[in-house]
Amino acid sequence: MSVFCLLQVSVKDFVKIKEYTDVAPATVNPFGGELLFRSNVSDILSGKPNHTFAVVINFPDKAAAKGWYESADYQDLIEIRDAGADVVATLYDESEFF
Repeated sequence: MSVFCLLQVSVKDFVKIKEYTDVAPATVNPFGGELLFRSNVSDILSGKPNHTFAVVINFPDKAAAKGWYESADYQDLIEIRDAGADVVATLYDESEFF
């Protein structure tokens, strides 16, 4: 069952976050992940978003998603990521909501 990793991002330092985004996508591939999109908020339909950018990555399962996040390659990037942005990372599976 697919699992989606949602990263909600508020950029603090565009130089640092660029350093992170130049390298981070390559860490996803070894875990079967696919970067579906990364974008800024283009329009607000309701509510007030807490972050201005979002990234969605599709993984084959939760083990792959956690394997990526906990991998040495990705963990090495977290200090750079956190210097460049405030990030909330969450996983969503395809289970029925209603």
